[in-house]
Amino acid sequence: MAGFAFVDVASQCIENNGRRIGFGSANDMLQNYRTEYKAAPVGATRLETHQTGIVKGEPLPVGGAGNGSGNGSGE
Repeated sequence: MAGFAFVDVASQCIENNGRRIGFGSANDMLQNYRTEYKAAPVGATRLETHQTGIVKGEPLPVGGAGNGSGNGSGE
């Protein structure tokens, strides 16, 4: 299968981010993730606020719209 995938990862980094946004320890941050974030339902087409999961879109047809030509004509 040709193409690419975009992966967005949110990491719980207590040193660089957690303390800056107010967590006193790594455990505080982990507990917050456990209570605030919920798994997206299977088959979701997008993630809502505070959802985690995998979203799979339909691949674009080769040579169609989105082919990178920039002219929108699909040529």
